[in-house]
Amino acid sequence: RRLLLSGLFVSYVGTSVGIPVFRASGVSCTGGFFWEDHLPFFGVFGITKMVELAIYAFDPTLQGDLSFLDFMLKFLPSFLGYVDGYTDATAIVIAHSCDESPVAQNLAIWMCGTYFAGVVVGQWVVVSYLAMRDETHACFMKLIHMDALASSISLPEASQNTWYVVNMARTFGEDIPQAIQQTLFLIFVKQNYFMIASVAVSVASSFKALYDAIHRSAIAAGAKVTPASPEGNAEGDILQEQAAGMDP
Repeated sequence: RRLLLSGLFVSYVGTSVGIPVFRASGVSCTGGFFWEDHLPFFGVFGITKMVELAIYAFDPTLQGDLSFLDFMLKFLPSFLGYVDGYTDATAIVIAHSCDESPVAQNLAIWMCGTYFAGVVVGQWVVVSYLAMRDETHACFMKLIHMDALASSISLPEASQNTWYVVNMARTFGEDIPQAIQQTLFLIFVKQNYFMIASVAVSVASSFKALYDAIHRSAIAAGAKVTPASPEGNAEGDILQEQAAGMDP
């Protein structure tokens, strides 16, 4: 399972950054990207979500048992988080394409700098390293926006801080800086539909990340808590049972 998740993570990072860079020559300040430029990213997005559904349906080590409503309330909003990193990267290229505007050019530089520091280094290097150390894979699933799946896994105490870091890094390292700079572009340069969508996604993703960081329980959502063993407690028993079923 770790190998599969790693492959999806690399594909996500590669398309999020690679498509805006390699398609930059065809971008316009007003129209943004051609619609077909986005197809590879959404192909990876579709595969990732199908894998999430498959693991949720067939992995016997999952402790959570979500109702349909609870599952959809976690699964559907995760779409916003997934596309957020991609729309932020496209926003940088769009700003850079506005050659006639010194404001846009300066914003593009700042947007690129904060994206590199907060997303590429902050999340995809530092946070991914921390998440990979979580033996349950829940933090790594959260990093690639498999929110419903991640919530179905109980977090050991050693991984709870990593879960918090994953969400805080997204809010303060990506969503807030990018939303502010993209809003400045819309006010002082030009109203671009891609940029408007990117701001909306960033704000929504930021609120969701904060909510997930604050309200995440150590026990998997929907888990059936059994009476405590003589040596421990109910939560500890669930975590031990799950850990016993984890693949290396």
